[in-house]
Amino acid sequence: MCRHRTHRRFPNTFSSSTSFQLNVMKILQNYLLLLPNYLIFIEVIKADNAIVDCTSPESVFSVFNEPIKLSLRGIIKIYENVTIDDVTTTTNNDLSYNYIDARLEYSARDNQTKNLVIFANKYFESYAKEQTATRITLKIGLRCDMGSEKTLVFIQPLQEGNYFNPVFSQLEYEFVVPTPIFAGFDLTVFQAISATDDDLTNNQISFTSDKSLALYDIAVGVKNRATADKKTCFANLVVKRIFMDLPQQIQFDIIATDNGMPPRSSKAVIKIRADPLNSLPIEPKFIQTLYKGFIDYDFRMNPLIIELENGTYSKDVRFTLLSKDIADYRLKDQHNGFVRIEWSPKNNDRSLILQRKSWEMELKAQNQRLRQFSKTAILIELADFQGNFHFIEDTYEGFISETGNLYMDTITFNPKIYQEEIEFQLNMNTYQLPIDLKIFKNNITLELLDASIVHYMRTVPYVKLSLHATWLHLKASTQIIIKLAQLELDSNHINGNHVEKTVMFKHIEEERYHFGVLNLTFNENCTFLVISQWPPDKEFFFLNESSHSLDLIPIDREDRIFENFTKPLIVIKLKLVCKSFNLSVSESQSSNRFLSRFEKEPFKIDEHDIPYSSSWMWLYLIIDDINDNSPEFQGIENDLLLAYPAANMPSFIYPEYVIHLNAIDKDIDLNAQIVYKMRDNFFFGIENKTGKIYPVVNGLKVGESTSLVIQAIDRNGQGLIKELRLNIIALSEGFYSLLTVGENFKKSVNEITQDFNHISDLRVQLIKLSYVPRAIKKPPTSTNGFVYKAWICAFKDSQPILSKNLKKKLTENITADYIINLESFEEINLSHNTSQSSSSSVFVNYYLVFIVCLFIVYSGCMALLIWYFYCTHSALKCNTIPAISSQCLQHNGTNNDDTIISASSSYPDTDKANDCLSRESSQSHIKFNDLMKSAAIEECQ
Repeated sequence: MCRHRTHRRFPNTFSSSTSFQLNVMKILQNYLLLLPNYLIFIEVIKADNAIVDCTSPESVFSVFNEPIKLSLRGIIKIYENVTIDDVTTTTNNDLSYNYIDARLEYSARDNQTKNLVIFANKYFESYAKEQTATRITLKIGLRCDMGSEKTLVFIQPLQEGNYFNPVFSQLEYEFVVPTPIFAGFDLTVFQAISATDDDLTNNQISFTSDKSLALYDIAVGVKNRATADKKTCFANLVVKRIFMDLPQQIQFDIIATDNGMPPRSSKAVIKIRADPLNSLPIEPKFIQTLYKGFIDYDFRMNPLIIELENGTYSKDVRFTLLSKDIADYRLKDQHNGFVRIEWSPKNNDRSLILQRKSWEMELKAQNQRLRQFSKTAILIELADFQGNFHFIEDTYEGFISETGNLYMDTITFNPKIYQEEIEFQLNMNTYQLPIDLKIFKNNITLELLDASIVHYMRTVPYVKLSLHATWLHLKASTQIIIKLAQLELDSNHINGNHVEKTVMFKHIEEERYHFGVLNLTFNENCTFLVISQWPPDKEFFFLNESSHSLDLIPIDREDRIFENFTKPLIVIKLKLVCKSFNLSVSESQSSNRFLSRFEKEPFKIDEHDIPYSSSWMWLYLIIDDINDNSPEFQGIENDLLLAYPAANMPSFIYPEYVIHLNAIDKDIDLNAQIVYKMRDNFFFGIENKTGKIYPVVNGLKVGESTSLVIQAIDRNGQGLIKELRLNIIALSEGFYSLLTVGENFKKSVNEITQDFNHISDLRVQLIKLSYVPRAIKKPPTSTNGFVYKAWICAFKDSQPILSKNLKKKLTENITADYIINLESFEEINLSHNTSQSSSSSVFVNYYLVFIVCLFIVYSGCMALLIWYFYCTHSALKCNTIPAISSQCLQHNGTNNDDTIISASSSYPDTDKANDCLSRESSQSHIKFNDLMKSAAIEECQ
């Protein structure tokens, strides 16, 4: 009814504007729709006051309050004018103390009306840190009229929100770790990293870092566990590659972020450094794999400076120059990671020095406490004396006038190689011209001593002389053509009917036509005839009748006919024919119509030995290279499957390089300079100049594989491209075998593996190669103290073969004296453990002892955590074990039979070492240090 009257009154009031009436009607309609809700709300408020009153017929009842913020302090809600005598008890969720509470108080207005006040007390501000529920139950005991009691329950929801930042347990975490550390190792076994978010909801925490993985190969993540209240989460720090050493401290920030809206974050600092008491010394590494020196034309060499990588040098590093040609070279260790190599020949006989072009050596760097060592190749090149021992020009021309004056340019010998000891001699053949040589350094002039000789040579148009240079075993020569003034010769010579140049050189590009290479019309009286061509196997040119010139068809400088040429070229022999020789020009041209037959005559191609003639000319067409050939990978097929050790395997089996690719280009010079590139791959990278593929991270698990797409690009990375796809699969220990080969055998290990490949359907892959001391006390005099050790694996029909099956197949098909041993991983484990148990008097350094001892004592499921704390504690007991004697290490390459004094005899603390050694374990896997130290122990026994 109220709604009807109201609706009827409005049109009478606002009849002046129809549009305004319509707006008012809409407002009235909305009001009428909201009115019932308002009335219901009023009823609820009245009901709430009734519920909290003692007048309620129920003895226990509940009230739901509006959600409150966790930041609220003080009163939550006041219920006015309640009929309650007293509040007897209050509890929160049956907890020991309350976070919200209730009290009964009189109204300030009349001091008679009672109000029930619900409030947040002093403990409420710590609720989020101590509790997880998103609402609080406040149970209130009420005393009513006539001593009756009722219970009132308030349900107080808490408003959700992201109130708190995650907080790390520490602002800085420092990890002091033993090295080497292997891929897949979680550093948090040494120390937990945790962060707590006190929010009641949206408090799941993720851990990240902006640079840990990119710079240091350490992945930051979240562990799959949290505390019971779900507020504290734990991070993990997983090593993604092998760290053989940590020369410098690693430091980065770890960031904890919750999943609230908006998210909140905080960060802490991670510091990782090597434990000097639980780490192997750093293996020295050279900055370059190849160093080049140069002996100049003055027989001097600038000292060659070789450098170790920063942080890999220590006072225990020793350098050794290895080669049979080191007698003339001196090595000076500068004791700062730099080595200076000087050349000081004991025999200054230059003739002997010139007999060779280069010296190849290796420089070895080895820490005396390590079995491993690094090598770099050294190539000393001698200046190209032979290639540069020549005159600047092949032919020099002069002229003797009718008055007997000699005019000619200065003859110049290559100044780059000129030596004062060079002897010059003029060979005048049958013409005994009185000519003297004037020599000033590398410049030579001719002087005619007697001009009257000209009158006796009026019928000779020219004189051909040869100038020779000799020094030690080197020889060079040039031709000198001296023309003589002729006043009484016939008209043919006067008209110039003789060739201008005996030898003509022209450069032509391959793979394209060349028109007008040579005009065969010499003058109005003479023309050239093509007599012969070299090489004679194929015709490269034809006669262009319209222009009467030689044209060239496209020539491939990589054609097989040039494969034995130092410099691909074509030589054409031409004869100048003139009318006075009873041969017309037309006849000359017709004889050149089709050049398919040449004269049968000996053909000389050395321009220095071509005789001078007025009617013969040799045209040298030097074929210049263009980039028309793509690189080709050598000895490897596309989609080849290669093995690589899976993650968490012993470090000694990991190769420095997966494979060394070699691509060649048939082109020359810049066109043949190859750069290698590889599409982005998480696990492997490539050296762009050498083609060596190396591991970036060691993250491939057993059975996992990855594909590598490699490009070989010529013209120094700007030219033609050849692609190769390789597939890398991670194999476990059971697929690798250790091959031992005598070093003195003439075949290399690569050649031996190729011998294995001759077995049907078997492909052997060389994983890693090194040479180690022979484990015998008295090696035969015919051998040295080293043998090759090579880790190999094999495939059959693109399937990997277990090492035990490989050994069976190879031993059945190959019998060779040079193969000392072939062992599977299992056999190496067995022999290694047996040798450890039988050598109680031998000592190893403390790092191995810690691992072996602790594995026996702490073999429970918590072994990893306990191992770290025990190692830290045990360092004080076992760190007196001396390092392996440098005397033992230096004995590696010797062949004498002298007895080596045991290193333990010179140390008073050997008993402590033996105490630690008595706690050996039967490990099922070979560790990096085990192999290194056991080999050194056998060496000293």
